[in-house]
Amino acid sequence: MAVADVARVFSRGLLKWGSAVAHRTVLGYPQLLGCRQKSSHSLLNRSDQPKLAYNKLKGKNPGVVFLPGIFSNMNGEKALALEDYCKSVGHAFVRFDYRGCGSSEGSIKECTLGKWRKDVLSVLDELTEGPQILVGSSLGGWLMLHAAIARPEKIAALVGIAVAADHIVSTFQQLPVEMANRGPSYGLSREVQEKIEQKYDLELESRLVDWIIIQCGENIEHPPPGKQHFQKWLMDGTLLCKLINNLHPKGKEPIARITESKMAFKQMEQISQFLKAAEIYGVRTTDIFQTVDLWEGKDMAAVQRTLMALGSEAVTRDDGCYKGDPSWFHRKAQKNQRGFSEEQLRQGQNVIGLQMGSNKGASQSGMTGYGMPRQII
Repeated sequence: MAVADVARVFSRGLLKWGSAVAHRTVLGYPQLLGCRQKSSHSLLNRSDQPKLAYNKLKGKNPGVVFLPGIFSNMNGEKALALEDYCKSVGHAFVRFDYRGCGSSEGSIKECTLGKWRKDVLSVLDELTEGPQILVGSSLGGWLMLHAAIARPEKIAALVGIAVAADHIVSTFQQLPVEMANRGPSYGLSREVQEKIEQKYDLELESRLVDWIIIQCGENIEHPPPGKQHFQKWLMDGTLLCKLINNLHPKGKEPIARITESKMAFKQMEQISQFLKAAEIYGVRTTDIFQTVDLWEGKDMAAVQRTLMALGSEAVTRDDGCYKGDPSWFHRKAQKNQRGFSEEQLRQGQNVIGLQMGSNKGASQSGMTGYGMPRQII
């Protein structure tokens, strides 16, 4: 049977297993029937890393590797029930604890996602053979995705259980602005960042906020003054998409769907949609900021520059879609094309430009050679 077929059969079996868990939970059973608490485990020795506790069940490929969530371990209900299922169908199975969790060595206070990612890769490299089906629960789903990127040849299928792929990003965004701010930079990086920050204009920020609120025409809360608050106000891309849509006639909006989301990739996608629509609207490419300039707050002055260019383009168009004070943005110069006939163009070929002087009245009459002729003795 091909690997894809085995993965498909496994997924169907996992769905049936999930239904059984839900059914028994509704009936009041706190644990899947047949599950047992297992305490014996082996240790994966690594020369420069903490030892990892694991349990391995031999069987046929593709094997199954379970990645628990942040507050779980390899003796959790899901891991044990999944092991029983793999044993019943004869597939290999591995469950383990990340460093600092469960029975593995290490301190949870020193753990990072990068270190747990290394743990997953160590398990794949040292404890498995051939393609594996990774089953990630909660935060384990994110680690599962990172492992698939790092070891694509070791992956037969991915199965996510309430995958928390954006959990860390969402938590970071909920921190106070002062805590979420990046640490200090040093040397040349600090000098460059200071020059970028000096370009940010607080007065321009107030004008742009007023324009966005008026242009969107909705009950939008006014953000507190300051660069970080302005960045947080715009970083999900929702207001920017509404802004560019309101600069178009009704029914001709460039962005069809705008959704408020806390997922990082969705927010950055909406920022990208705004930037693309702004460029089509007429903003020059050199005036367009990068997505990370706004989402990570790298260059908020560039964000102001793009919004200023967008406002100028809207005022210049004067198509009735712009709302706000026209004096907030400068009006671009209009074309002043001139038309010349073929005869006028031919006459112009005989005229010397004034930058090169004038040939009118020039004559060589009465002129002699300069200096004495060369004497040959």
